Amino acid sequence: MSKEICSTINYKNKWYVAYFSIRGHRISMVQLDEKIGFDEVKEVLKKNTSGVVLNSSSGFLVHLKFPFGGRRKIRMVLNNELSSLLPFEIEDTVNDFQEIGKGSVLSLSVNRETLTPFTDIKNLKSITVNALASLYALRWFKILPQTDFIFLNIDGNVATIISFKASVLHGVRQFYFLPGSNTIAETVEEILKNEGLTNPLIYMTFSEEEGLFQKKGIEERLNIRINVPSPERYIKSPAYPPFIWPLLGSALLSLNPGGEINLSPSKKMELSFSSRLVFTYSAIFAAISLLCFILSSINVYSKTRVLNYLNNEQSKIFKTLFPKAPPIKDINRYIEERIKSLDKDVSGVGVNIATPPLQMLAEISAKIDKQIDVKIQEFICDDKEFSFSGTTVSFASVEKMRSAIEEIKDVKDVEIQSVDIAAGKQVKFRIRGRL
Repeated sequence: MSKEICSTINYKNKWYVAYFSIRGHRISMVQLDEKIGFDEVKEVLKKNTSGVVLNSSSGFLVHLKFPFGGRRKIRMVLNNELSSLLPFEIEDTVNDFQEIGKGSVLSLSVNRETLTPFTDIKNLKSITVNALASLYALRWFKILPQTDFIFLNIDGNVATIISFKASVLHGVRQFYFLPGSNTIAETVEEILKNEGLTNPLIYMTFSEEEGLFQKKGIEERLNIRINVPSPERYIKSPAYPPFIWPLLGSALLSLNPGGEINLSPSKKMELSFSSRLVFTYSAIFAAISLLCFILSSINVYSKTRVLNYLNNEQSKIFKTLFPKAPPIKDINRYIEERIKSLDKDVSGVGVNIATPPLQMLAEISAKIDKQIDVKIQEFICDDKEFSFSGTTVSFASVEKMRSAIEEIKDVKDVEIQSVDIAAGKQVKFRIRGRL
């Protein structure tokens, strides 16, 4: 049984709607219409399972790296990390992301006003940008390899270059360029030289003659071959418009948007439903907690008896350890004082610490950039290694501290032992090094 889907794109200030029929992995474009205005497009989207392709200039792509994986954890810190990277306020954007390899995240941010015309279209299942829609179409047809490769998309005067190392996201470049310039060729050359990719294949999609000019320029400059997938090999259609790859990718994405970058209002509704589930489970948990509190209150008398019994046992243990000691009220304090006196008796014997802990802590504090907001909560040091833990504002700050500490004399093998999300948009960490 075939499925009918459609997608729309604004190309050179004109709206186009494509209708596709899909049966298994066989796809045909049934019809391509040019619409007079967006109101006409909107009526079509309301009646069909559909997707929208935005110009690449509408979105801001960012590559982020985290020392952990998982959508829930990444979602908690995403806005905090993006706020210092985006050219506009984070509150004015709609963001989504995809984890492509553990902790390697591709994020898309679009101004909220750009998405306002689409908010009331219920059948709209996907909204993405030209570059990501084209990439999804190539992935769907399994055109892209499992080895290292570079994907290059040219949409108007915006170039998007996404590199992959063994199918894991490796790097993202997005920039404006002047027609006829060598900016794209120079960027590709830099990636090939400096990003550690192993014989990467290059795949390219574009919808204007400028893309063909840039392809020839890159091939001549770097003496390489760029693959431009031909839609005729994969899609049956009476016509093949230059923007067919993003149209097809958007339509396919509307069928199965799960796990992909998608800014459609339907995804927000799914998130809202999930939020309601969380609220329901929270209410159930609160009710169970209240019941446990009531039951524990009923047992206060029993707990008091147990406490008295333990106090008596503590006295018995004390008399066993110090049979000649007189009766005292504060047993814990007495034992602590005896331990301190034993420490004094063995002072000067044992470990010879090359760098006193306070001096080590002072050197670490001096090396950490004063602009980094960090609170150290614990510091441990002996003659072989040191470690300290605390909180800071971002994962980038943790990495900066680790790099700075490596520059201290006689310090080596500095590593981030653990890093995780803390309350109040903070990042908690532990760093260890050897002396």
